[in-house]
Amino acid sequence: MRPRGERQIIVLADGGFDLLEAKTAVGVIRYGIDRVVAVVDQTHAGKHASDVVG
Repeated sequence: MRPRGERQIIVLADGGFDLLEAKTAVGVIRYGIDRVVAVVDQTHAGKHASDVVG
């Protein structure tokens, strides 16, 4: 198992990635110690996560 902070995470939001509906995902992206390498959401394809949730 990798030590904390070295794991890589992919967030699967499937149409629910916005500031109000994806509170846990936003928290992991903003404050988590592990690296989020991708967010998968068909409604925001091609956008940067910070452009969607600020």
